[in-house]
Amino acid sequence: EQILHEAESQATAGWSARVAQTLPSLIERMARTFGVRETEILGGSRRRPVARARAAMSAIAVRSLGLPATRVAQALGVTAMAVLRGVDRGLGYLRERRLDPERLAKEVIRKV
Repeated sequence: EQILHEAESQATAGWSARVAQTLPSLIERMARTFGVRETEILGGSRRRPVARARAAMSAIAVRSLGLPATRVAQALGVTAMAVLRGVDRGLGYLRERRLDPERLAKEVIRKV
């Protein structure tokens, strides 16, 4: 039982490291894509392009990277519910720009 607990702790630590490394790259990529500043994405701005960038980032992080909404919410300074609400909208915004979320996710992972 203790071995199982230690293995789970190590897996969680690895997951946290992956989250910590992937999210900043994703924020940077979405800021460039939507023509906003990274600080705006993290600052809770409600300007339309910023909200769209945040929603697109949520979609990629949750759906394509499989990150927990709570972790994404912590990185963005919003609630987990806001992240989950943004997922479907974000996929739509990415489609409008003819961007593939899976390709963007792979691009961000390669950077890490």
